[in-house]
Amino acid sequence: PRPGFDGRFDVPKDVPLFFSPSRHTFLEKEQLYMKGDDKVVRAAARLAGEGYTFKLALASWGEDVDRLRTEIARHPPLAGTILWTPPLGKAEFYTVLQQADAVLDQFYLNADGGIVIETLSANAAVLITCSVPRERLAHFFDEPPPYLAADSEDDIYRAMKQVLEHPSDTRALAAQGRQWVQTYHSHACIVQKCCQAYQQLTAQDQDHPKGTL
Repeated sequence: PRPGFDGRFDVPKDVPLFFSPSRHTFLEKEQLYMKGDDKVVRAAARLAGEGYTFKLALASWGEDVDRLRTEIARHPPLAGTILWTPPLGKAEFYTVLQQADAVLDQFYLNADGGIVIETLSANAAVLITCSVPRERLAHFFDEPPPYLAADSEDDIYRAMKQVLEHPSDTRALAAQGRQWVQTYHSHACIVQKCCQAYQQLTAQDQDHPKGTL
């Protein structure tokens, strides 16, 4: 655990909490690590400017934390809205997940990472992340994971607004995420897929004895 932070925020239960745990990297030379956190900040500023009450928790890690703080300072409506965490260990991360209403993952690369599965497994927060083409997901899963897809700043704004205006739908979608993990990404499911892959490979070896290819 990190000294001084146990993963719990002093936020009233009736105040929605968004959590963005991603690394802050914006420089184009580091495209592999870019997350699009600046889009999140601008979308949040629009909502705060419209009078919505919520908190946005950001993790203080990555090359461009100072750059993000500068971006936040450019938006007066965000005053009192932003919360900061140190880089989190697993225990603190799961504690935040249980308190958050939504987790904002990344909005640059169209790929699902570890935070996607971790969030869906928690059965607490709804996930907002970039869209992944269905045909790409079809290689791995029969059904795409349930989350609010967002790529642009406008998409993120609409997704966050949906969380704020429809809390019951948000909770329902989070519950669907837990069920999806149990169906398509549980330990038993992964073991079964690995065994099937092994059986296919050994069958190919039997069809083509060593030295016949």
